[in-house]
Amino acid sequence: MPDRAPGPRKAEIQKVERGVTPEGETVYVYELRGVTPEDGILLSEYEDLADAEDAKHRYENAE
Repeated sequence: MPDRAPGPRKAEIQKVERGVTPEGETVYVYELRGVTPEDGILLSEYEDLADAEDAKHRYENAE
């Protein structure tokens, strides 16, 4: 079984609200979701946008 799906891989980052802290601050996570080959599949979650962008880059450019 191949380790990688055929064809190009693309993903998108979605900012998702996870709740509110006791101090009243809204908590968000960044979800990395597949666009191709399988639309909408959750690949991973990150608390930091920079980490999500790095993961997106690695996912789309994996060899």
